[in-house]
Amino acid sequence: MGTECERRLLIESIRRYHEKLKVTDRKISVVWAVLPLIESIMVLLVLGIALLTLSSIEQALYNFYSFTIRDIVLHTVLCLIVLSFIFGLIESYLVYLLVSIRNNHFNRQCLMIEDAIKYIHSYVSEKGIEEEIKHLLLSVEREFREMRYEKEHKPAIIYSLLVFLLGSGLGSIIKFYVFHFLNKDFYRHERREDFVLEDLSSLIRKICGRDLAWTRPTPIPNRSSIIYIALSILTLGLFVSYWIYCIIKDVNNHFEYQASWEYSLLEILETL
Repeated sequence: MGTECERRLLIESIRRYHEKLKVTDRKISVVWAVLPLIESIMVLLVLGIALLTLSSIEQALYNFYSFTIRDIVLHTVLCLIVLSFIFGLIESYLVYLLVSIRNNHFNRQCLMIEDAIKYIHSYVSEKGIEEEIKHLLLSVEREFREMRYEKEHKPAIIYSLLVFLLGSGLGSIIKFYVFHFLNKDFYRHERREDFVLEDLSSLIRKICGRDLAWTRPTPIPNRSSIIYIALSILTLGLFVSYWIYCIIKDVNNHFEYQASWEYSLLEILETL
């Protein structure tokens, strides 16, 4: 009776973690990718207006309004500072959003899989078949330990503040580092998740003859951060738009497949 009550509590916990997917695994709009392009266009526009004004400084129109080179330089610098502040604020929020989603997703998934393994343990112990599938249970637990180890929490608010406070210079270095670990963390997380799902699928097939429905048509590629940083510098930041697009697309695809296999796992466990 105690075991049955324990499993009932575990299945409720798994269901709650699955329902939280709507909050923790929300998709991000790829519109964010145009942010560096808009920033570059605005900066070029300000500099272009300044150059045109300087080239026309001798014209009567500008003399009438008493424009001087000093005034033009000061106004240009002021405009660039304002633009840097506005886009720095927006970019810092994007960094906070991406890192927070990473943390919440990794944490929720680990808690859900942990309860699923506990549920299976309880079930096979009650059925007396634990020794028959011991090697499969050990394999799942080993892969899960590796997954849990890789879910190290990243301080989203710290990275966000550093991007904003350090400005477009040093702040860009922080951004590049954040984009780097987002690429690598989701790539490693997905590979480890695949190992866990393969072992879980074999375990469930052995227990009840059913297959865990999970597919990954477009796995996250192992992108080279060095190449992406080099291209971002060579294109004066324009390539950053593509980098952001890749991160968002990879994360959204991962979340889409995540919902599918979680639902399949929950359905199977509820019928055991």
